[in-house]
Amino acid sequence: MGERISINVHGAKPRQIEAVVGVLVRGGLIAYPTDSGYALGWRSDNRGARERVIRLRQLSRTHHFTYCCRSLSDVGRLTRIDNRGHRMIRQLTPG
Repeated sequence: MGERISINVHGAKPRQIEAVVGVLVRGGLIAYPTDSGYALGWRSDNRGARERVIRLRQLSRTHHFTYCCRSLSDVGRLTRIDNRGHRMIRQLTPG
């Protein structure tokens, strides 16, 4: 069963952040708010968590997930994107 960790984005306490990080390190899933609802998140190196989401949401194995990262340099470190792809990301995403 899951646990609920509520965090105020304007005053997150270190122990709350550590609790969420702990869930991710242990291979768990997190739910977080977006501009249109909620999303599920997991560590990008955790294939088991990805498979759980596919099973829970009854998604196709070819479903495209959104990768959330703090900067474009993170994307370049974790994926292979050519120059055209980088230009498109810079043009089409906020920040």
